[in-house]
Amino acid sequence: MSQTVLVESLPDGSMRKFSIAELQALEAQVQANYTLVDEITQLPPEGMRLIRQGEDLAVEVEEEGVATIEDFYAEESTASFTAD
Repeated sequence: MSQTVLVESLPDGSMRKFSIAELQALEAQVQANYTLVDEITQLPPEGMRLIRQGEDLAVEVEEEGVATIEDFYAEESTASFTAD
């Protein structure tokens, strides 16, 4: 899973990548789209699961927590997650 990254795409076309090995949590950005992919294959990891935890979105791979997107479900967030 060391090649797995969380990709944040913003409405202005900018994109940031966060290594799962280094990421614990990040604040959801307004109208951002998030996805979790293997950097080499560009495919989502096997066993990925998304869990709502209050206002936050927890991302697990094979039952291990890999990232939390804070305030993902906040009313002003309008963020989305693509799992394909």
